[in-house]
Amino acid sequence: MRQPDATRVALPAPGPALWSLLTLTTVLGLVTAGSPNASEALLDVLACQMNRALAQPWRLISAELLAAPLGRWSVLLFAVLALYFLGAPLEARWGSRRFIRFTVLAAALGNLSAVAIDRLVGVGFGQQIRFHPGYVHGPAAVIAALSIAWANEFAQQRVRLFFVLPMQAKNFAWLTIALCGLNFMYPEGIPEGAIAPLGGVLAGYCLSGNPSRARRLWLSIRLAVLRRKSGSAPAGLRRRGGASGRSDTRSRPPLSVIPGGLEDIFENRTPPKDKRDLN
Repeated sequence: MRQPDATRVALPAPGPALWSLLTLTTVLGLVTAGSPNASEALLDVLACQMNRALAQPWRLISAELLAAPLGRWSVLLFAVLALYFLGAPLEARWGSRRFIRFTVLAAALGNLSAVAIDRLVGVGFGQQIRFHPGYVHGPAAVIAALSIAWANEFAQQRVRLFFVLPMQAKNFAWLTIALCGLNFMYPEGIPEGAIAPLGGVLAGYCLSGNPSRARRLWLSIRLAVLRRKSGSAPAGLRRRGGASGRSDTRSRPPLSVIPGGLEDIFENRTPPKDKRDLN
């Protein structure tokens, strides 16, 4: 009797860009979680500090690689798993180049939103840590952006949340937004801050899709500029005929027949006396 085939769980295969991201996040996370001196040194160089982020813009991106605060190994494990399961299918669909561009822009937009709120909200109005965190670090902005992008790209796919709860992929975006809202209400103990994950949600919404919403907006702006330039071109260079695309034949001179050709040559030719030349 034939034995039934064993059920196989196919794990996604990460591409080269995701492998690099996972390696950097794991190595730096192990350092920051295990060594107080190294953690302090890395935070001083790579964390997104509100008062130095605009003068040192690499902090907007490098802060996402510092996944674990000192002694919190579970945060590093969750970050690596989230990057792996969300990033692998997206890199397989987009390619490594677009995946790298997406993660860099998501990190920059997430941390830049935290810096903007820190500058815009006055100190007297916002003494809370959610508006003025001092510095932020961790991959929450990138993970939030990947969650929104994954939900948009695989909207009809059904998954099991935490390997137990069945959920349609498009509903995963609402869960991500709800978690970011909870982080905003209770920002204590969250190294990424309360604003950066919300910026990641915005990045995931704008940069996902084929083409993405940001690219569609850019192409619409370019098309409007080209139409405006063509409308201001000299009259002699414009295409005539309106929307039909046909040129106006009324402005052209009438057609005329030019005499000549082989028929006139044979008609006026004198026939030879020796008829054998005609054979």
